[in-house]
Parts: sequence; C-alpha cells; structure tokens
Amino acid sequence: MLASGIRYRKAARQGHAKAQCHLGVLYSTGTGVEMDLAAAAKWYRRAAEQGHAGAQFNLGNRLDQGFGSGVGRDLVEAERWYRKAAAQGHAGAMNSLGYYAATGRGGKAGGGDAGDGACESGDGDGAHNHGYRSGASGGAGGDGDRAAAAASAAAAPTTKTAKKKNKKDLEEALRWWALAAAAGDKDAAANLAKLEARLQRQHPGSDWL
Repeated sequence: MLASGIRYRKAARQGHAKAQCHLGVLYSTGTGVEMDLAAAAKWYRRAAEQGHAGAQFNLGNRLDQGFGSGVGRDLVEAERWYRKAAAQGHAGAMNSLGYYAATGRGGKAGGGDAGDGACESGDGDGAHNHGYRSGASGGAGGDGDRAAAAASAAAAPTTKTAKKKNKKDLEEALRWWALAAAAGDKDAAANLAKLEARLQRQHPGSDWL
C-alpha cells in the first residue's frame, strides 16, 4: 500500500470520515491497493453514516450499480443516500436525483454508469462531480435525452392520473438539475437544457415550465 493509503487507513480506523471516504476511493479504483469494491462500500458507508457528503454520494453510486460494485443493488437505498448528499449541496447527487425523477429510476428500474468521486471537502471529484452523465451510455444519448423522451408521456398519457404524475416527476427533475447546474455541474446543465427544449417544443407558448 502506498504511503497515502497507509495514512488514510490509520485515520479511517480512528473514525475520521474524510479518511474513510478517501480509503473507499483507493479500494474502488485499485490505487495503491488491490481493488476491493466490497471494502470500498464498507468505508463509504462508515463515512456516510458520519454525514460525509462525498461518501454518501459514492455509497449511493455503489448501491445504484449493484452487481459488481461491492454491494447488492438497492435503488431505494441509493436514492436515500443521494438525498442526504444533495441536502449538503453535493451537485453530483442532485444530478442523479434529477435522473431518478425524470426516468422513474427511484426504486423502479434502470442501469447506471456513475463514477465514484473524490472526497475533498465532502464533494465529488474536485473539477467535476460525477453523477449520471450526458451520454453515459455512449453516443449522443444521455440523461437529458431519456428525460426529454419521458416528457412525451406527460404530453400524451393514457390517463389523467398518469399525466399528473409525469408532470410532477419532470418538474422535480427540472428542479434538481437546476440546482445542480447552479452548483457548477456541467452534465446537469446539459440535462436541464435538453429537457427544457423538449418541453418547450411540446408545449409552445404555455406556462408548463
């Protein structure tokens, strides 16, 4: 193990949340240690339970991805940790919650391509918080495109109840992505722009947004 890893492990065992999060990242990426995603999830959870936003976000990622991520997949639990991180201003978590709201992901269905972030000041990586990324599945697709497609259901639902629910979900997605964009998340800004453009085309001249 690298010197930094030894230092983080010692501090983590003493209960320091930031060190626990850092140690989780080392295990998650195999940096200076053998990759061990179960160990990464364990240390993220310990830091998350102490209120570390970066660890809460990373634990949410582990739970969202499930198989091969060191923990069983649990979207309801993942959303719970994303919400805790978002409440502390974590932009990546806000972006992920926007995706959940727009696509019905929260405890329902969907894949994930999120990366664990670093732990400086409880944030994701220093330059950009990883969340659900534009084009995460490759090509020109992405969260904004899938969310924009979901807007079609709001425009032409099968029932009045479905229309009301879809509109509420999309309004929540817009809110989360606006918050994340304001916090500097470029992917959330792209997702927001795509969804707003789709809704404007579907509801020209209306006050839907």
